[in-house]
Amino acid sequence: MTRINLLPWREQRQRVKEQRLFLLFSATAMAAIWALVASHYVLDNRIRNQEARNHYLETQIQLANTDLEAVKNVEQDKKDLLARMEIIQNLQNSRNETVVLLDQLTKALPNGIQYTRVVRKGDTITIEGLADSNDKVSTLMRNLEASPWLDTPTLSVIDARNDPGSKKSQGNRFTLSVTTTPAEARAKEAS
Repeated sequence: MTRINLLPWREQRQRVKEQRLFLLFSATAMAAIWALVASHYVLDNRIRNQEARNHYLETQIQLANTDLEAVKNVEQDKKDLLARMEIIQNLQNSRNETVVLLDQLTKALPNGIQYTRVVRKGDTITIEGLADSNDKVSTLMRNLEASPWLDTPTLSVIDARNDPGSKKSQGNRFTLSVTTTPAEARAKEAS
């Protein structure tokens, strides 16, 4: 006798295929979810590490900026100190200059001339005085120019001074200016 298989074998086979497909789909979905979670964890860890590095670098940059400010302050202090030292050195070098200049002015003074006013502004000395004659003023100017401390005397005013009651001249009133010779030029002359 012939046996006929009436069991729905095609439907069973279809169900088995569907179950396999569902298991494969589930395994794939689980693998994708696991990959997403793993990649999220790895990326999040990398982001945290990079943020920690950035924070460290920002802190180090702030420290470096603070150190740089301190260096700039030290450099400014150094410049200020050097400027003060230069001023003190100039004062130390020119300490005796006024005394020497007054000595040079008195050495250059010929008989018959008297100073009425001597004013120094910077490197220029303005001298006002009385002279018996114009020749005495010329002699004074030559003497001033011969001094190693004084240079280029320039006569600006010379007036004859007369007494209204007397016909005799009482001398001349003069104003001249002379510049001081810089220390470098004096040092060159001396050597």
